[in-house]
Amino acid sequence: MIRQATKKDVSEVSELIYMILDEKESYFTENYIKKEVMAFIRHAYAQEISFFSYANIIVKEIEGQVVGIALMYDSKMTDAFCEQWENDVALFFGEDQDEFETSEAQPGEFHLDTIAVVEEFRGQGIAKELLEKMDQKAYSHGHTKLSLNVSAKNIAAKRLYERHHYKVECQFLISGHTYFHMTKLIGKAGH
Repeated sequence: MIRQATKKDVSEVSELIYMILDEKESYFTENYIKKEVMAFIRHAYAQEISFFSYANIIVKEIEGQVVGIALMYDSKMTDAFCEQWENDVALFFGEDQDEFETSEAQPGEFHLDTIAVVEEFRGQGIAKELLEKMDQKAYSHGHTKLSLNVSAKNIAAKRLYERHHYKVECQFLISGHTYFHMTKLIGKAGH
């Protein structure tokens, strides 16, 4: 079952967010112990206005266990999220060591920030299900352009997104690593 995340999912979802940050060699996972980063993620998760807010996350649940997440948001929220992010980073880590050289979501996009699947459940089509649910959610909220960023090193993920009709629009740096900004049109704009 795919459903909206709730505050009660904090433990399982936070682990998946941490996994993604660690895989992309985030400034936070590279410079702070896991306990400190997890406290930050948990705090952000409980906020209504936050990149990591439960309100922006859907979960795939199997037998009561969260096995995958998709974190997505409307690009119109970027400024509010950035303001909250800076406040939260200052609260937990001091000065913000801004790791983003550009906004990840561009104007007019519904943006997939993170998709993650628990390792033992990979290869079962869960990422595909989450992507399809994201399409539905975006379209139901009036969006016709979706976006995501994928590491240039992550060839398998890039192929997955290409199979779902995403195309590379540009590239930029996150934490000193090259990422492709991929987009696709859905609904009337995509047909």
